[in-house]
Amino acid sequence: MGRYQHAFSTIRKLEENPFIRKLSEKDPLITYNKGVLYSLLMENKKASDEYRKTMETKDPVLKARAIYNNANIIAEDMDFSTAAMQYVEALKIDPADFQAKKNLERMRLGEMQFNTMFSHKQEEREDRIESLKLIPWGTKYRYSGEQKIRW
Repeated sequence: MGRYQHAFSTIRKLEENPFIRKLSEKDPLITYNKGVLYSLLMENKKASDEYRKTMETKDPVLKARAIYNNANIIAEDMDFSTAAMQYVEALKIDPADFQAKKNLERMRLGEMQFNTMFSHKQEEREDRIESLKLIPWGTKYRYSGEQKIRW
């Protein structure tokens, strides 16, 4: 409902209790939800830390969602190759994940454009810089739009 600060303050109040703090450290669903809240509050480093904790779970659905969301954070930092590897990991768990496929294509194309941006030919370099400004990358899939956080 958009009350992320309130939800996060409630989690912090609950974690003041030592018993609940121990439970929340061991429960991957709580760490995942904290990661989602950090993402929505634009605190990407903390969100990434929470997603990494969640990636250690044995639950494949939760693990795939955490990997996907962490890849989105990495993609925002324009680290195309690392984000692409994360999307591949998510696709190994859930091969039918349309959004991960689309984002993987975007990362591969962005990586190619970024690598050729440093070519020796001046005019080719300028063309590549202009093409990087065209977002979203890729046209293979019909759906376009922002990367979405998985709830």
